[in-house]
Amino acid sequence: MRPAARHWAMTAAGSAALARFTQAGMAPQQLPTSFTTQSASLRQLRSGASGEPVAAGTGRPASARGAPEPATVRGGCLCGRVRYRIAAPLADIAHCHCGMCRRATGGIVTTWVTVPLDAFAWEGEAPRAYDSSAHTRRWFCGGCGAQLALHTQRAPAGIDVTVATLDAPQDHPATRHIWYADRLPWL
Repeated sequence: MRPAARHWAMTAAGSAALARFTQAGMAPQQLPTSFTTQSASLRQLRSGASGEPVAAGTGRPASARGAPEPATVRGGCLCGRVRYRIAAPLADIAHCHCGMCRRATGGIVTTWVTVPLDAFAWEGEAPRAYDSSAHTRRWFCGGCGAQLALHTQRAPAGIDVTVATLDAPQDHPATRHIWYADRLPWL
């Protein structure tokens, strides 16, 4: 299996998406946009007949339980071509000090928020992808170059999104540092 194909085969949803794209004759390079548009089966799992989100494990609309639906958070690149939405609370936010993030973003620290993969969706133009390692794919805008997200096979259920690209990054402070031993000594 080619590296890009292995990337998408890591979860059941990824395996199903890979099969659909392979049957359609699409190249693995086109797979990063597979969660740009949800498949009909995924929409059915996540919404009721009315299109309303379904409460986890109940099969009933979330509003029927009286539980508040998660607020949708949006963000995007500098030029506005690539946009995304997150339908989950933003809780796991960290400053990353690793060398790969420094080189990918051009910043001395990159702040990421990790969200469930199924709560994330691309909007607008599809982003470009770059495999920065055997287990990590990064997405960026092909127009302005803004680094937007990354997905690692080491945590297949989540996707990391750059906090700086959120529409309101000031509302989402980091709570921890990761790869701190790799920080620049003068920082």
